[in-house]
Amino acid sequence: MNFDRITALGLVLALGLAGCGDHAHHEGDGHDHSSEGGGHTHAAPHGGLLVELGDHEANVELLLDAEAGTLTLFALGAHAEQPVRLSAAGIDLTLELPEGPVQFTLAPVAHGVTGETVGDTSEFKVQDPRLVGLTGLVGSLPAIEVRGARYTDLSFGGAR
Repeated sequence: MNFDRITALGLVLALGLAGCGDHAHHEGDGHDHSSEGGGHTHAAPHGGLLVELGDHEANVELLLDAEAGTLTLFALGAHAEQPVRLSAAGIDLTLELPEGPVQFTLAPVAHGVTGETVGDTSEFKVQDPRLVGLTGLVGSLPAIEVRGARYTDLSFGGAR
C-alpha cells in the first residue's frame, strides 16, 4: 500500500516538473518578469549593455572597455546565455560621442579554443582611441543578421 502511494506521489511530481518546460522561469533565474520592470529581461553575461533583437528572438551585448578603448559585440541567443555564430565580415554601428555621431566597424574575432573563426564567430571587436574614457554607450546598429533574420534600425543606450 505504501508502495502505491509513493508511486502515485512520484508520478504527480514528475508530471508537475514536466509541465515546467523550457519556458518556466523562477525567481533568481536571471529573468525579470515583473509588470513594473517592463516584462521579460535578461542579464548581459559579460556585464555590458544588452540589446534585444526582434520579439525575444536574439540579443547582442555591447561591452565597452573605456580604459583600453575597445568595444566588443557578442551575438547571443534569446535568453542571452548561449553565443550565436554569425557569418558577417564586420558589423557597423554608430556611437554618439562628444564630437557627434561616429561610425565604427567591428571586426570578427576568431577563438582557437571554441573553434570560432572569421566568418563563423559570435564576437566582433573594434579598438579606437576615441573610445578611451567614454562613460556610456548611446547609438544605433543599422543592421545585423542573426540565424537568417535581419534586424534593422536598432537604438541602444540613453532614452529610447
